[in-house]
Amino acid sequence: TRRMWGYLIQRKSEATIRIVALLGWCKNQDRRVKFVRMDPAGENKAMTLMLIGDGIKPEFSPVDTPQYNGVAERAIAVCKEGAHALMLDSNCDMKWWGAATLDYITVANMRLRNGWPNAYAPFNEPPPRTPSSLIPFGCPGMMKQKKKRLCKNFTPKSEAVFRVGYDNYSTKDSYLVVKTSNERVVSTRNVTWDRSYKIKLKTPSPPMHPAADHEQDV
Repeated sequence: TRRMWGYLIQRKSEATIRIVALLGWCKNQDRRVKFVRMDPAGENKAMTLMLIGDGIKPEFSPVDTPQYNGVAERAIAVCKEGAHALMLDSNCDMKWWGAATLDYITVANMRLRNGWPNAYAPFNEPPPRTPSSLIPFGCPGMMKQKKKRLCKNFTPKSEAVFRVGYDNYSTKDSYLVVKTSNERVVSTRNVTWDRSYKIKLKTPSPPMHPAADHEQDV
């Protein structure tokens, strides 16, 4: 299906927990995983007994030969470039690279994949968002404050935020936003987006014709 999954981890040892959870999810979706291909790193070899016990064949690529796992290696490079482009177009700080990567993966899985309308269809799963509800990465907005915080007449009723992701573990109209006041990531659905915000593509200016340049010098 060429579907991509992405997880943010602090240590390589956490990769085993994530993969075990993903294999269990695929099993619940009636999708049997026959083999797992990976590089012969220490954290990957620790999963060998677990995979064999579940009837899954582990395959290890030779050392320093990423071409034997070309599909995954190319997908990683595409995700890195896509996340970099999102941060550059939104003038976002590079420390939000993880959120930009997950956001790119979510949108990339909504494209056509091998005859399927999206990468979620083979697993009988609806896409997390509809194309009309997509919001650009880094789009600014105003989030409504909770009523219990509005204790004074001059307390602001909203707070400036910008979007860094979709909350896939909540309702479909929930977003992950960053408060500009303290850079705290929160999940909310009470946000009004700046609809005038658009990603501006930087197109190079056309080169000047040599004849025109000559006439200007004359």
